[in-house]
Amino acid sequence: MNQQPPEYVGSIFAALFCVGIAYYAIKEFLSGKHIDLHNLDMITLGYVEENPIIIQQVETKNNFESQQLYLDCIDALHALGMKKSEAKKKAKLIFKTYNPQPESVQAFLMLALKN
Repeated sequence: MNQQPPEYVGSIFAALFCVGIAYYAIKEFLSGKHIDLHNLDMITLGYVEENPIIIQQVETKNNFESQQLYLDCIDALHALGMKKSEAKKKAKLIFKTYNPQPESVQAFLMLALKN
């Protein structure tokens, strides 16, 4: 069996480690390069641009196809048994021809089922 070193050997290594840490901390402090304790980030996560480019989306008068009401109206006609392609055609026709456009699914269904 191998003989274990005495217990004080580990204490000596721990003491040397602490002295080494203290030595390098004092050396860095005395070098004049002070660490800003308020900004300890070492990795840049992001930055703020001074003049960001703002892209504005221009809405046209007949841009109803991107509205949620239009999509809900198509789904309502499809749920009532109409084919999806026919529901899209019917919804597009109603949203293009009626002015003002329907403001709810119920108003849309009243117009769509009259024809």
